[in-house]
Amino acid sequence: MKPKAHDLQFRFVDFWETSPFPRYEFADVWNNIQSNDRDQLTKLFRGKVVMLFSLVSQKPTLSPPWEMAVPEAFLHALLSNAVLTNGWVSQPPVWVAFLVTGSAGMLFAFFLLRGTSMTRLGMMSLAGILLAGLALLWGLHRGWVWPVLSTGLAVGMTIGGTLTWRVSRSRSMIRRQISQGRQRLQQLETELAEKQQDVRELEAHLHVAQDHVHQSATVIEGLENRQGGVSRQLEISQSEIEETRRQIGRLQVELDDLRRQAPAMQQADLQMPESHENQTLLQECELRHILTRDPLVLRVFQDLKKAAGTQSPILLLGETGTGKEVFARAAHALSSRHRGPFVSVNMAAIRSELFEGELFGHVKGAFTGAVGREGYIETANGGTLFLDEVGELPSDLQAKLLRFLEDGSFQRVGESRLTQVDVRIIAATNCNLQQDVEAGRYREDLYYRLRSIVLTLPPLRERGKEDCLLLAQSFLQHFAGQQGRMDLAFTQGALEAIIAYRWPGNIRELRQTMAQAVALTNGSLITEADLHLSSPAMSCVKDEGHGRMELERTEDDLVLECLRRHEFDMQATAKALGRDRSTITQRLKGLGFQALVAYHGNIEAAAHSLAGNETMTRMVERRLREYSKNLLPASKHYSSVEEAVADCRKRFRNLPERHFPAVEQLVRQRFMMPEQISMPRN
Repeated sequence: MKPKAHDLQFRFVDFWETSPFPRYEFADVWNNIQSNDRDQLTKLFRGKVVMLFSLVSQKPTLSPPWEMAVPEAFLHALLSNAVLTNGWVSQPPVWVAFLVTGSAGMLFAFFLLRGTSMTRLGMMSLAGILLAGLALLWGLHRGWVWPVLSTGLAVGMTIGGTLTWRVSRSRSMIRRQISQGRQRLQQLETELAEKQQDVRELEAHLHVAQDHVHQSATVIEGLENRQGGVSRQLEISQSEIEETRRQIGRLQVELDDLRRQAPAMQQADLQMPESHENQTLLQECELRHILTRDPLVLRVFQDLKKAAGTQSPILLLGETGTGKEVFARAAHALSSRHRGPFVSVNMAAIRSELFEGELFGHVKGAFTGAVGREGYIETANGGTLFLDEVGELPSDLQAKLLRFLEDGSFQRVGESRLTQVDVRIIAATNCNLQQDVEAGRYREDLYYRLRSIVLTLPPLRERGKEDCLLLAQSFLQHFAGQQGRMDLAFTQGALEAIIAYRWPGNIRELRQTMAQAVALTNGSLITEADLHLSSPAMSCVKDEGHGRMELERTEDDLVLECLRRHEFDMQATAKALGRDRSTITQRLKGLGFQALVAYHGNIEAAAHSLAGNETMTRMVERRLREYSKNLLPASKHYSSVEEAVADCRKRFRNLPERHFPAVEQLVRQRFMMPEQISMPRN
């Protein structure tokens, strides 16, 4: 079957007008044949195919892809040439078309994904031209006709899809950047609000300073108005200056005499007839940080040395502040256990619900959030365990302590097996345990278990003036050395006041009094007024409990006064008082809670009472607001007021115990105000 014209595909040879095949007139060729011109015929037709066509009767009627119209004879010639030369053309294989199309698509997608700058677009165009050229050369060599429409459509769809994905991705990135920008804007707005608050506070300080400047300007104006009077009084003042200089000279001489006489007088007062045995005993006392010249204290120390050589429990009795822990440490140092640990435990400071865990320890998982931890008893294994304030133990805790004292074994919380330890017990109390036993407040068996060896420490008022002066001088040197003021000394009036005072808080009160005097005095001599002591008659009627409360109030007053002097700089105040920063912070926090209770939650009034002046009120007010906010944080939810109080005790465990009633009262007040606390969720 003869194929149709549109089914025939062959290579393009040339245009009809340019005559790709030689054409000769038949008449000329016939003449050569008639004349038998072999040479001319051989030259024209040797090795060639001759086709006879009549072009006179044929007009160009066909339209091939490359020309407007050609005669059929020209197409017959082209077909014959294709048959003889195998010059047919065809579509490239599918895999070749897919390879070229895919390569072009990936090339354009690569450049579009990297960017749309003019440089990249130029590189993409150049790469496209090179790829098209290579495909064309390959097609010419293989006789392929490229499907330009399908290839271009596929590449165009790839380019369109890439651009669409790029635009979508750019929009997503822009939306994400907008979201991040909004978050950053909110953060900056918050920081701006904080800065604005700081600016407002600084403006308030500025207004206060401007008021002071205005007052100073008023004073200066008044001074200028009185300038004439001052000039008239100048001569009188000069004469007074001369007289003052003479008085200063006399006072300086008296001061030098006092400085020379005070150590000698104190040394004379402190001296006592001493034998060689007493001298050795005094040296041992000083080595153990026990400063005394009192025979009664020396006898107690001598008995302590003997008791230290045994393994029996020691019970130290005495008022608050008499130095029971110092004697306990001395007993440990003098014993055969001196290389072991010395662990001091304030029994009154351990809450009932934490007693077993603190004293005996607990294992991991014993209660919610518990991790394995050694208790005080296990920590003291091989050494000495000092149980201070043992008389303050509730009855249920007395039984738990007694079980351990009987055989030296205990069980950690959450553990069933017994743990055996080797611990020396030294207990101390300011209570009359014998009366407590008779009244049924203290277990008799525990009392007799503790009182194997009983030593009673005398109060400071019974130790004589020698010990008072010795301790006062030691504390003065200690606190003055911390502040670099080694020239400080007592006046005769101060020494007499120290001797006359009854010291209801004993050595602890004396130490705090010396710390306050060194911190607050301005000169080089500490006078009676610098000690801030009440009259001897008043101190005589104070019992021990009242003395302890008075001592605590004195310490709070000392801390507050020192804070005011240092403009509530915690670090400077701690350095001046010889304490650490956290102790001062907790004292201020406790005083703040008490002030809030006293002023019925009015933060401004409480801050003004603590600051003492208008300049520092704003700073103290900011601290009180922070303390009040942290009292019941919004992130925590409580089901009852008792739970809230218990949580406060945990979070404020370093707060002095005397301040907790104020904390509890504030918590109960706040718990009844729903707008200030987050109520528990259902």
